[in-house]
Amino acid sequence: MGVKAGQIYKITSDFESWNLNDPNPGRQEFFQIVMNALENTEMGFSTFNIGVPMYKGIGGYFTNHLSLDKICLPNIVKVDEANHLLTFTDTIPDPEDPDYEPMTAEESFAIFVHEACHFLHFSRDNGVFTSPLMKGKSYDMNELMKSPKVRREAEFEAGYRSVFYDKVYRMYPGSRQILDTNLINMLNYDTKNQSPEWIKRYQELTRPFYGDAVDEKGTVILDKDGNPVSSGELVDKKGYKDFTKCIRDQVKKFTEWADPKHEIKGIL
Repeated sequence: MGVKAGQIYKITSDFESWNLNDPNPGRQEFFQIVMNALENTEMGFSTFNIGVPMYKGIGGYFTNHLSLDKICLPNIVKVDEANHLLTFTDTIPDPEDPDYEPMTAEESFAIFVHEACHFLHFSRDNGVFTSPLMKGKSYDMNELMKSPKVRREAEFEAGYRSVFYDKVYRMYPGSRQILDTNLINMLNYDTKNQSPEWIKRYQELTRPFYGDAVDEKGTVILDKDGNPVSSGELVDKKGYKDFTKCIRDQVKKFTEWADPKHEIKGIL
């Protein structure tokens, strides 16, 4: 069953009747594993939401509230309701969204894999971790929301599972897409765990990608040394993406970043 709520399309039941329109058999198999899990949640309440508005920098999310499991994705999936087919696409732009950040179809499906792994971890597997350092431990969603430490480990767990499923089902043969998608995500958590020297050098290297702060008169604000203060707004997205790619390319295995206190190579 599908329900249209504004621009959001919600699949709320008969999940196993939906199929993935993709030539890769491994992706089809993984998709069916997720649909089966959505159909058979312990509490019997789940939804798969497509076309959900996202905050800037968010590619999708999984949440559980009042025993309702929800996988939510932005406008990256075409829905063929008559044939119960879903096709992952390049991001469909919203002309009214100034923060629109395009994704390719390959990136879109990798986002789905990551969010689906959160769902499998917390719903199907009752919050039990499989990744290094946390293997065998379990936390629920409430504990995750209260603890930044657990939040980071949950993100690593979703990445670890994503890489595992990628290898098992050969969803991206010969490609680093799954690895890179999850390294990009982990950068949000692990840059703050670096040494003071690392953080200082990182700020120096990334400063050219950000705009200058200005006052109400439009005058550039300077620091005590006479240098322009950063606005915090990324103005050179391509340059920043190329910069982070150089960092990611040094990582060969996702498990290299298992320890929250690992050093991110390529800065010092």
